[in-house]
Amino acid sequence: MTLPLKIALRFLFRAYREKELSLFTWVAIFGISLSVLLFFVIDALLNGFSEQVKEILVGFEAPLTLETSFSQKENIEKDLETFFKNHPLGKNLKFYFAYEFYGLLGADQEHFLGMKARIIDDKFFLLNKNRNQIYWRDGFDEEMFLASKDAVLIGEELYKNLPYEELTQDRIDVVNPFSDLSPSGELIPQSQSFEIAGIFSTGYYEIDQLYIFLPQNSLKNFADPHLMNLNFFLYPEDLQETENVKLALLENFKGVSSLDLQTWLEKNKNLFRAMSLEKLVFLLLLFLIVIISVINLSSVIRIYLLNKKKALAVLSSLGLEVSEVRKISLWIGFLLGALGTFFGVVFGSFLLFCIQHMSSFLPEAYGFTEIPWRLEWQTVVLLVFLTPILAMGVSYFPTRDFGKTLIQEL
Repeated sequence: MTLPLKIALRFLFRAYREKELSLFTWVAIFGISLSVLLFFVIDALLNGFSEQVKEILVGFEAPLTLETSFSQKENIEKDLETFFKNHPLGKNLKFYFAYEFYGLLGADQEHFLGMKARIIDDKFFLLNKNRNQIYWRDGFDEEMFLASKDAVLIGEELYKNLPYEELTQDRIDVVNPFSDLSPSGELIPQSQSFEIAGIFSTGYYEIDQLYIFLPQNSLKNFADPHLMNLNFFLYPEDLQETENVKLALLENFKGVSSLDLQTWLEKNKNLFRAMSLEKLVFLLLLFLIVIISVINLSSVIRIYLLNKKKALAVLSSLGLEVSEVRKISLWIGFLLGALGTFFGVVFGSFLLFCIQHMSSFLPEAYGFTEIPWRLEWQTVVLLVFLTPILAMGVSYFPTRDFGKTLIQEL
């Protein structure tokens, strides 16, 4: 251990004997700890929100979505099967297809809500296992729902908005405005009563307040596949290979155009662009808070030097060089910065632990039902190493002229 470090430790451990010096020391440590804690926690929450949005959208919309028409269904299925057999990226690629249409949902003939229906099969449940929470009603399960002709699953938030007069209502009217075409070419709407088989929750408000799920059997007497959107949802084994799979599909199949095939990121590019910008702004503001708290440390270092002027003068007379006086200041700044960072990371981890283990529910406007967070170790490493070094750098400025005039002033 070097002499400047020994002296710096001695100054710090003896600071408790002087109340004013001790107070300034703890204020400096508290300021750094608070700024590090804010950076640590808010970065984890921003990452958590971003990852949860990605998880939900990848699960509900799939990593790759191919939008097409009913007339192209058989050709695309054959092309995909060929791709699975012949292309290296297709061996572990899974998919399901689903019809979708916009319609109305209501409990009586006067009050209706807009909704979007997705016609699903067993592959939907298989590929979205553990992604969607489904609360089945008595007498229903996945198998019975798929076998039914008049069962419906309703998004949790959409169910809450239904104009029920009685909470025991178990049937709902679904109106398909594009059910069929008349001989003259006009669209014919059709309404059908469906039994509520359960309620699903993706954890994302925008989906839960818009979608309903209908089984494939409901198509027979209720909708014409030619008049609905047909989507193929493709799931690469490795999410990182999504873009490569898309390029391979575009190269191998002429029937698939760049407008038909989109990744989950492309479909939601405006959302993720806004999230990235928001995260960048937050991190810049938090980094400025860390810098401000560290800059305030320079005043504490100056107070230390003034308080220990006599001791430093004696040490200088015994041969302590000016450069070593500066090193004492740098070590004090480094140690205070390290202590502040340590307490900030520890209390931040404790706060995230509390958030994870308590039932925290957000308002519906946030789009989530629980507070998500995700810790990135790069952030921890950045804070642990950068903050003490930054504190050490700031500690240099109070000593620029102090060492030169130390002996002359006494």
